[in-house]
Amino acid sequence: MESPSDILVDTSWLSEHYKDQDLKIIEIDTPPLTRIITKYIPNSWVIDWKNNLWHIAKRDFVVRADFKRLMESVGISNNDTIVCCSTIKQFATYVYWILKYNNHKDVRLLDGGPEKWISEGNPVADDPHRPNEYSKSKYEISDVNSKIRVFRDYVLKSLQRNDVILLDARSPEEYQGTLINVPELTQEGSLRAGRIPRAKNIYFEENVQPDGTFKSISSLQNIYSFKNITSDKEIITYCRMGHRATLVWFVLSQLLRYKNVKLYDGSWTEWGNLVNVPIEK
Repeated sequence: MESPSDILVDTSWLSEHYKDQDLKIIEIDTPPLTRIITKYIPNSWVIDWKNNLWHIAKRDFVVRADFKRLMESVGISNNDTIVCCSTIKQFATYVYWILKYNNHKDVRLLDGGPEKWISEGNPVADDPHRPNEYSKSKYEISDVNSKIRVFRDYVLKSLQRNDVILLDARSPEEYQGTLINVPELTQEGSLRAGRIPRAKNIYFEENVQPDGTFKSISSLQNIYSFKNITSDKEIITYCRMGHRATLVWFVLSQLLRYKNVKLYDGSWTEWGNLVNVPIEK
């Protein structure tokens, strides 16, 4: 697809660079979902989306000193290029977003993920690297990029604003309030079903092709323009726990170059449990 090569890289590009010393491949492990392939891209580091990316006590991401420890545990320095991937596509955009939230400069996403790499007969490894205390890199911390994240009070106030679009990345059943999780998983995580008032719905899977690669730029533009989701508005994406919403955030902000796209990572797990907030069905 005609996408920015400094953001979305294909398997051909990675095959030329995966041995580069200043390139690190991060794959997000998928528990409780099952990893559907048994091989890995050589030299990749596998990290857990919750145990490694969440704060040890509160529901928040690793930032500052905790982020520094994570980066050093996988041998990453500030000037390294990081390529994100996962067999679950929204986990790849989830770690991409967290890296951008922590202001890492050069972050890219592997289009089609490990499945495409392996299906094409590229080199594979039986075991990946895991975070450890023996890595020797040094990482200098910076403040977070607060411009790409919002919290519940901000969302509540935004309901009164005509220049904000709330964008729900969940399945139609979740959006309509008949389910509180995707149909194939346990229905848990919130006490109420429904959607945030005025939210529009674009299921995150609409952005990708059957082989897991992103649709063309022109196709993506058509998807969002059809729903009148335009770049002159502030866009707030959400889903159930923030994963699927990061894929929509990635498409809008990184591929389509919308300037004002934010993630509400509290998403429906938070909103559906709050007292005295409005809900639509």
